[in-house]
Amino acid sequence: MTRSLQGVAPAAAQNAEPREPKNPGAEGQEQKRRIEGCRRFVFNKALANQKERLAREEALLSLSELAGLLSAWIKDPQTAWLADAPADKLERDLADLDKAFRDYQAGAAEFPSFRKKGRWCDNDA
Repeated sequence: MTRSLQGVAPAAAQNAEPREPKNPGAEGQEQKRRIEGCRRFVFNKALANQKERLAREEALLSLSELAGLLSAWIKDPQTAWLADAPADKLERDLADLDKAFRDYQAGAAEFPSFRKKGRWCDNDA
């Protein structure tokens, strides 16, 4: 005997965050700008941390260590607003930074640069 699965969404889809609308209104645009700002902040803060480590001739932090810093930043009252952004996007930005440093160390890319408002293109949004 088989059960019908019509109308039952896969478990992953049930737990997924709702997608952003293609043409959000003013409130949606403001939320998108806040998320982009959180993402730039996390990337730039992690980059500054890695640059300081290089200046002190210390080893770079691994991706998992950067993710631990992200958790600390979210719990810090001064940067608790980072919790408003989707964690997967913030973690992806840390992964992008990690890859940028690996590419730089391999001689395949230039040293990572800070992201600037209006000059950073997010293909992931």
